[in-house]
Amino acid sequence: PNPGANNLPGALVFVDDLGRKGFQNTYWKQISPKFGFAYEVNSKMVVRGGYGINNMPPNMNGFSFPGTLGYSGSIAVNSANTQLRFAEEPVMFLHDRYPDFTDTLPNKRADLSNGLGITYIAPDSNRLGYTQNWNLGFQFQLPASTVLEVNYVGNKGTRLEADGLGDLNALPTTLLSRGNVLGEQWSPATGIPEPFPGFRGSVVQALRPYPQFTGVGQIFNNFGTSTYNSLQVQATRHWRGGFSILGAYTWSKAIALTSSSIDSEGAADIFNRGLERSITSYHIPHVAKLTWIYELPIGPGKALNVPGIAGKIIGGWQLTGNHQFRSGNPISIGTGGISNPFGAARADYVAGQDITLSGDAPINFRGVAGGQAYLNRAAFDNPPVHPGGRNVITRLGTLGERLPNIRDRHLVMEDLGMSKIFQIDEFRSFEIRGVFLNPFNRVGKGGLVTAINNPFFGQFTGPQHGGRNIELSARITF
Repeated sequence: PNPGANNLPGALVFVDDLGRKGFQNTYWKQISPKFGFAYEVNSKMVVRGGYGINNMPPNMNGFSFPGTLGYSGSIAVNSANTQLRFAEEPVMFLHDRYPDFTDTLPNKRADLSNGLGITYIAPDSNRLGYTQNWNLGFQFQLPASTVLEVNYVGNKGTRLEADGLGDLNALPTTLLSRGNVLGEQWSPATGIPEPFPGFRGSVVQALRPYPQFTGVGQIFNNFGTSTYNSLQVQATRHWRGGFSILGAYTWSKAIALTSSSIDSEGAADIFNRGLERSITSYHIPHVAKLTWIYELPIGPGKALNVPGIAGKIIGGWQLTGNHQFRSGNPISIGTGGISNPFGAARADYVAGQDITLSGDAPINFRGVAGGQAYLNRAAFDNPPVHPGGRNVITRLGTLGERLPNIRDRHLVMEDLGMSKIFQIDEFRSFEIRGVFLNPFNRVGKGGLVTAINNPFFGQFTGPQHGGRNIELSARITF
């Protein structure tokens, strides 16, 4: 019972007063079994597979834990503990006297956190997340010194950190039917019952399960999930003339409730977490890479035989290259001018409209009014709002956090290098190296505008990545 909120449930508790060392129970089932096998089918083919469970490490972001309430000399002045004449009035003016600190430390008042956001530490929050990993693949010895590998690799995450999806003070979206009153400061005229005598705050705050707290977060939101499935193909070949090449291709899909174990992500409806399940922010479905190394056939004893000092100078050079081709990044459509008092505001998809207009849309630096766009503005709209000017939505938008099948522009990138080592003796050498990052100056198309209230929506407004970069270096080893 909270004595500062007419004994409503929800109060500050100090663990040492409970005769315990912590709020969390000890978890004894952190078991990580692993199993793997390899079988030689014949002299040209091997099959490999495995399964394992890996526990996630405890993740401490340092933003809000451990709590310092009761041991902090800070002074809180906010709309919840200050009488305001109107909702937009500041809680303090520069000419006001600086408030006094009147508490004694440690302060263990049960209502000390009233008017603030508080953290709930669940007894089972010490159960760390874990991933189940599995793979099955074949390796083939092909003619001409070529090795081909084909693998299925997948994993499933359970009890992952899902910060932002565990607010115990959240409200159901059915209350959106109350309309613009949600954006007002509470008073008897709003028709909302007073949570407790002396309450100060917004109507939304008055409706919360624990109106004495602005939020009730959980320190370890261990209910996140994820899945990853991929086909991974790799081919390697070695030529006798000092040339080697490796090509790899991955076709994958990553889905999760949240893409980050540290940063909080806003949910549209905390009571329907399934709405947040989408492709991850780092999901790239197609990635192809090509790497090669070539030792020039020049110098003493090489195909192009150059003996003596001249051969030592112009021979022994090695060229390398890395080439990457991959799908574009996921796209999130942003809204504007609307309010979801209970969570994130998402846009609507307009049925029958193509999401993209032209994949050949140019870069319109900083945006061009009416310029050619990649995304179709007519395909998106804000959900309807209540009349009256506060723009409170009547329902959630139909789009998820990210578009499932439309992506930003694909990425093409090459990096080249050349190097040579002059071996002076057994212990000393001199190396010179040149690295050419993005040598063909492919800048791509970037800066995609995705907020539907932006006049340049759907346009590329800048480069995708930086231009060419050349680095020269020398190294002496002794």
